Amino acid sequence: MFMDTEGERMKNRKLAIFFVFLIGSANAQSLTQCNTKLTNQDRYDDLNKTLQCLSSKIQQLEQQILIQDKTKPVSVKNAVTETSPLPPYKGDKFLVTLISCSKKGSTISCILDYKNISNTNVEIFIKASSTYLVDENGERWNYDNGTTINWRYTNILQGTNLKSKITFKATENTMGTKFSLFIMNVVQRGDDFKIPFIDIFIK
Repeated sequence: MFMDTEGERMKNRKLAIFFVFLIGSANAQSLTQCNTKLTNQDRYDDLNKTLQCLSSKIQQLEQQILIQDKTKPVSVKNAVTETSPLPPYKGDKFLVTLISCSKKGSTISCILDYKNISNTNVEIFIKASSTYLVDENGERWNYDNGTTINWRYTNILQGTNLKSKITFKATENTMGTKFSLFIMNVVQRGDDFKIPFIDIFIK
């Protein structure tokens, strides 16, 4: 049987040791299934089998890591994400969803979606003086500005939805990251209702 040169043996041995280190650091137990005892008398076939075995172990570990990453809980950094949205508010006439909130300096902007789920058209607006944010430190962020239904009665047709943006200004401290949002809605020819959205994480 042909024997490899000393240089080739050293090269293959370094490669094998590198793979052993990778596998050993991630899952030392799995190495017991591969022959990693290298000697000066090793043949090409022996080294190739060892490298193939270790390469297979690496692929298995990569699959395990991928599966573990997919099952890890997601850290919510915004009011709403594709994987972890806040539950919408459902009333008699509207389904209200908090789409997102973002923070820039002393201003926070939130986007909401109002869907008319009643059997008739409904006129509604958001009452500014009773709409605000409170952070985990008790600091209050007051209503500052808004679009569409934030400043006048807006008619939302049956079965349709309308997005509205609200901005808030901090009264003092701006260091908060966990918020509760309270929205006062005024309905024409109907009952007014207040919506709470709790545990909104905004950085």
